[in-house]
Amino acid sequence: MKKHMSRRILSLFLVLLLLLPMIVACDTGSGPLDTTSAPTGSTAGQSGSDAPTEEITTNAPETEPVYRDLFADGATEYKLIYPDDPSDRIANAMLGLQAAIQNATDVEIEYESDFYNPFEDTLPETAFEILIGETNRLETKEAKALIREKDFIIYEKNGRIVILGGTEAKTLEAVEYFTNTYINAETKNITILEGMQYISRHNYDLGVITIDGVNLMNYTVVIPEKAETLFPYFAALNLIDLLSTEAGVKLKYAFDTDGENPYEIVIGETIRPESVSAKQTSLQNDQYILKKVGSKIYMYGEDYMVGGAVSEFVNTYLIGANGNADNHIEVTGIPASNIAKTFRFPDKATSAILLIGDGMGKTHVTGTFLKREDRFLAEYLDNIGECTTYQYGNNEFSTSYTDSAASASALATGYKTKNSYLGMDQNKQTLLNVRELASSLGAKTGILTSDAITGATPAGFLCHHYSRKDTSILQNQINQLLKRGSSTYDKNLLFATSVQNNRNQLLPETRNMLYTLADEGETFFTMIEEAYIDKESHNNDLGDAKNCVLRYNDVIGYCIQFVMLHPETALVITADHECGGLTLTGDKLQYTSGDHTNAKVPVYALGAGTEVFAGTKVDNTQIGKFLGAVFTDKQFGDPKLPSLND
Repeated sequence: MKKHMSRRILSLFLVLLLLLPMIVACDTGSGPLDTTSAPTGSTAGQSGSDAPTEEITTNAPETEPVYRDLFADGATEYKLIYPDDPSDRIANAMLGLQAAIQNATDVEIEYESDFYNPFEDTLPETAFEILIGETNRLETKEAKALIREKDFIIYEKNGRIVILGGTEAKTLEAVEYFTNTYINAETKNITILEGMQYISRHNYDLGVITIDGVNLMNYTVVIPEKAETLFPYFAALNLIDLLSTEAGVKLKYAFDTDGENPYEIVIGETIRPESVSAKQTSLQNDQYILKKVGSKIYMYGEDYMVGGAVSEFVNTYLIGANGNADNHIEVTGIPASNIAKTFRFPDKATSAILLIGDGMGKTHVTGTFLKREDRFLAEYLDNIGECTTYQYGNNEFSTSYTDSAASASALATGYKTKNSYLGMDQNKQTLLNVRELASSLGAKTGILTSDAITGATPAGFLCHHYSRKDTSILQNQINQLLKRGSSTYDKNLLFATSVQNNRNQLLPETRNMLYTLADEGETFFTMIEEAYIDKESHNNDLGDAKNCVLRYNDVIGYCIQFVMLHPETALVITADHECGGLTLTGDKLQYTSGDHTNAKVPVYALGAGTEVFAGTKVDNTQIGKFLGAVFTDKQFGDPKLPSLND
């Protein structure tokens, strides 16, 4: 990797400069989606809880304000400084700022990376620099400590001007704000208040959090390097994502073998002595331990119940706490001993997640984990059953098999339909699907798939058409759906997303989507599909099919722990059908078909009301009816077909 970006290479980005406002407006960063608009100066006219607050302070408020002009006599001593090896977006933003300065002042300001050799070079204490993004300058680090994830800052100290956001997306907003606010084409100058700190703050649900007087930002999340399951890892990711979304605090995580930190949130069975003592405590399947010993917090539970401890920390000590007038939450009173607590879901779920492993039969699961030490994470759940998948007019013993369109429509609407039909019954009558139902009742909704967005499974929740092959019609319906912001049914569709071109992004996009949908405690429905178990099974490619099951397993583990932190959510994990007629004889796996079958598929569930799936055989239409019942007590789905409670 090259240490410097030459002027010649940077000039290649100039063709993108006209796109910079679009990049700033559309970028969502690497974390949960940020919908806060960049301020354009005054806060006048802004309203609502999402409007950012702004503050301007100086490092020396007791003195008379001193203003500095950056340009004099058509020249400047300042340079633009960007991080060594910047991303394309930061490079484009820096070049855009250079161009804006030149257009306003007729001066071509120089730029260079922040790289220096600490063995040969010494940075001057003061320097005339405009620092863009996370540079290695001390002033950047000081400014970073003043903001959270969705904030940005303009900061002046020692002659250096810091332009920085809590994320890369926010840095781009900061550059745009600086460009619009401080560059004056009339005076051909940039004027800065010495010692200034301009901060645009996002209105987070959770304010500043301290734990017995210690700022939460000082803590590190610690997980076991060697664990029986991945549940501690997914519990940690959920805690990190929730705090990032709700409090703007991006905690780092480490393994228990990396050495100890003064302040730790220890999740799972680590090598820490207090983790070992928690494991020695007798716990029931629905119990966990949350304790604080010294400056460390310990969270322990068997398997996925480790999420119960994380849930209590979040929902009792953070979200359930009453902050003071400054929205400061002080966490106190976490017990110091191994007290077994019992986790309870509420009486009724108000949100729902449906996970679909396209083409995944029972043997796909057992075959994938046949010679592995770990297990399919859904198998740790108590509520496990099986599901029939046949199309309209057939039964589970028919020789005619369902396709993904008919099965997705059954899961989405609670009605059987013919193969190739999407969101329509056998007579081509449009059917209300659960995503539309949820949205009509005020819930946010999202569809995520590793297939094309017009694939049969996502289209079953987005479209109404009699042929899954008419992809241009389906795409047009989806485009219209996304544009229809005031539609009764579709106003809360936030996501219709495909990661087909990078299927390994299914878990990162799941993280992004779930914490966007659940932000501020809103109700939501989402369907997430791993599509390639089916596609690889059509090809009888067992190795790749197994890899797809493992990718699906990661999404499942994350969603299980998400539900533990959001206990008002029901989770149903299933498949739309089996593909390949996969059999297991001894330890030999073998495909017997290159097509779908009517073999029953597994159902796993977690959350309020999902005990109806435990040890039972259901039909895919009954899953659709169950999901509908989360959002309404009225009849949803075909009244001629039974519900799970019939």
